[in-house]
Amino acid sequence: IKLHSINTLDMLLIAVSIITSSYYIYLFFMNQGNTWKYKLTLCVFIITIISLIIRLIYVNKSINNSHNTETVVDLRDLYEGKIKKTDRLVILEDQAVNYDL
Repeated sequence: IKLHSINTLDMLLIAVSIITSSYYIYLFFMNQGNTWKYKLTLCVFIITIISLIIRLIYVNKSINNSHNTETVVDLRDLYEGKIKKTDRLVILEDQAVNYDL
C-alpha cells in the first residue's frame, strides 16, 4: 500500500467499482430499485470510489514529494561519500565514464 505505483489494492478497487456499477445498472433496468441488493450495491460502489480517490490523492502527493529529492547517483559519488544519508532507495546510474575506480 505504501508503494507509489499501482499495486494489487488499486486493481482490486477498480475491479470492484466496475463490477458494482455494472450490477447496479443491471438492477436498475430490471426494476429492482427498492431492493436491498440495489442499496447495498450503491453503498459498496460509493465506498470503493471514495477509497480510489483517497488512494489517488496519496499517490499524487507522494510522487510530488519524491520529485524534490534526487535518488539516482553515480558510483563515484557513492564511493567518495558525497551522498547524503537518506531513507529512500538509491539507484546507481550506469553510464560510460572516463575514470576508473
